[in-house]
Amino acid sequence: MKKEKEHLARGNSFIPPAPLYSVQNIFVYLNRWFLSSDVTWDIEGIENWKSIPKGTGIIAAVKHAHPNDVYVIYEIAHRAKVRCLYLTVPEVFEGFLGLQRFFVRAFGGFAVERGGRNVQAIRFIIEELKKGDSSLVVFPEGELFYLNDYVTPLKQGNAYFALEGAKARSLDGKPDSLYFLPIALKYVYQEDITSFLKKNLSTLEEILFKKTRTGEIIDRIQGLMDELLSRAEKEFKVSPQGKTPEEKFWSLSQLLVEKLEMEEFRKISNGEISDRDRVFMARYEKTTKKFKQAFWSLYSLSFLPGYLDSGDQYRMMETILKINRLITGNEIPLFPGQRRLLVKVKKPLSVQPYLEKYLKPDTKKEAMQNLLTDLRSTLQKSVNDLRKKAQNFSWQPGGLPSTPNKN
Repeated sequence: MKKEKEHLARGNSFIPPAPLYSVQNIFVYLNRWFLSSDVTWDIEGIENWKSIPKGTGIIAAVKHAHPNDVYVIYEIAHRAKVRCLYLTVPEVFEGFLGLQRFFVRAFGGFAVERGGRNVQAIRFIIEELKKGDSSLVVFPEGELFYLNDYVTPLKQGNAYFALEGAKARSLDGKPDSLYFLPIALKYVYQEDITSFLKKNLSTLEEILFKKTRTGEIIDRIQGLMDELLSRAEKEFKVSPQGKTPEEKFWSLSQLLVEKLEMEEFRKISNGEISDRDRVFMARYEKTTKKFKQAFWSLYSLSFLPGYLDSGDQYRMMETILKINRLITGNEIPLFPGQRRLLVKVKKPLSVQPYLEKYLKPDTKKEAMQNLLTDLRSTLQKSVNDLRKKAQNFSWQPGGLPSTPNKN
């Protein structure tokens, strides 16, 4: 298992999916039961997925807001009556003596190294998009940053897969038949979760301060962030800049990865910080200081300046989970409380208009960036629409709103 992890981390091997539809059909009911204990549903636009002709190349691009998102999309795909392949990351194949790898493959999952250096995986993606037998599900942000209301910059690989797939389809006599299907997710609390917030805050304060603090929830959250930044400065010997804790975390992220790169490679990379961090996280054992430094660099990116200004309880809980992640090293801390899940499936976005520029060497990068910009804009607009819709469901200080009928 250790050798397999090392090969996957270096992009030297590819584990393809091995869909077993009998297993998938059984899992549908278990998955539905699992999700029903955590969320209630409100799905809009599922006909945009249902009505796509068979054989069309589809990349379902999903906003990543919660650890359960892959199970959510599995259920939505079942309702839309479509088969899917799921692009994931190497670490999901680890654990349970090989059983996890078996089930991930059976459900249609396959791994791609962050940064897109696995040639076998890339060829597989392009071939599957050319055939169009299954929708390819991706989380184009690449990481789970617990930013329910904000679409972070999308990975370049998404545009490359789409445009190479469109090129392959054109050469195969299937022009203008590859699309992104943007899917926005928005979670809201329908009840006052002050008790959850205070309980989680107290647990983290006991770890950092050896006592529970009092005061406003937002002030206690800020106090935890300030303490984490102070400890990071001392441990990693860096001085992050910024007026707010969130700005300092962003500065800390860049300083930490650049320090690692100078120590290891004697030069600073120009790639995305998250991909650069993942290189080190794959390189070192979790018990090492360098792994911890890369881990902090990666997840310091999740503290978005101004994100807490609204006073929204869900955003507060997200921030507490991000603090928990840095303190405990657990990448997926538990998310407490019952939520309502709002889903918006947008009309497909054609990749074809970007292909002409992509095929010209001098405008290739421009085409990729334009496609990513438009896809991200579409996802963010959909999230914003769901935020407005959420006002009908989410708890507000002073009382609970009336709740419309469930879909």
